[in-house]
Parts: sequence; structure tokens; C-alpha cells
Amino acid sequence: MSDILAERAAKTSAPVVEEPAVATPSNQFAARPPSLSGLKPPEEHYRAGMKFAKLQQMDQAEKAFAYAHKIEPDNGKFAAYLAWSEYMCDPSKASQAKAHLKEARKTKEGSVEASYLLGTIALAENDLVGAKTYFESVITKRPNHTDASTSLRVVKGRLAKEEDAKKGLFTRIVKKVKSSLEE
Repeated sequence: MSDILAERAAKTSAPVVEEPAVATPSNQFAARPPSLSGLKPPEEHYRAGMKFAKLQQMDQAEKAFAYAHKIEPDNGKFAAYLAWSEYMCDPSKASQAKAHLKEARKTKEGSVEASYLLGTIALAENDLVGAKTYFESVITKRPNHTDASTSLRVVKGRLAKEEDAKKGLFTRIVKKVKSSLEE
């Protein structure tokens, strides 16, 4: 009888073999060093940065984008928004921010975002031709980018106003007379 019990025990008590850890949603970021802000995924830091940016809390946005960029330094989108937030915190760093955005523009993830942000900076600096170029680049790559479309319309409107102002008083009078005759 004890032989039967010993056989059963041998069959049921298989040696314990530890399996290697598999990435699951709960532990997939566990390998990151704890110094990187509580082990949050970079996309979560990015979303937090976007929320802070919408609230005009650019110092907080810059920190969130910096964490995302620190976790994934090769991600162009994170690099682009970090550069933009640095510019928004300190506009005197415009040339440095533009250089970083131009680098991010070369990446797959950051090309559209970096072009849009470069256009936004150019518009803020009243570089209408540069802004137009960047916004057109965005719309070429992503036709449904509503912010770029809106900004491009603003730029084209300002360029048209500048063109009209350059033409002079006589040209504007002739144009007004022609339009009144056509009606």
C-alpha cells in the first residue's frame, strides 16, 4: 500500500520549475529603473504633458515630456513636444528648440508633430512664409490635421493682407471700384 502512495506522490509532486517572467500589462514596465518617475509608461507622461499644455502649465508639461523622452529617447514625437515646451517656457531658447524640432522632424513618429510645432513657432515669430511651408508640409502628410489647416488659413489671410498693403492706395481704390461695378 505504501508503494502505491509513493507512486501517487511521485506523479503529483513534479519538480517546481520557475518560468521566465513574461511581460503582461501589469509588469511590462517593471524592468525600468525606479528613478524614472514611478514606472509609468512614456505614453502616459506624454498624455499628462498634453493636459498640462492645454491648461497653460508649461513648466509641468515640460517635466512630463522630459520624462517621456527620457524613457524613450528615440521617439521623435516625445522629442518634438519636449523641444516645444522648452520654447514655450523660455522663448529666448528658440534657436535651440528649432534645432531639436528639425531633428525630431526626421523621425517617423515626430515628423508631423515637429513640422506643426515649427509652424506654430514661425507663426508666433511672424515668419509667415516659414509657417506656411511647415503647415503645408503637415497637411501633405496628414490631410485631416485640423489645427494645421486652421493655422494655414490664418497664415494665408495675413499674407494676403500684407500683399494688399504693399499694393498701395491707388490699387485698392481701383479694386474697390471694379468690385462695385460688377455688382
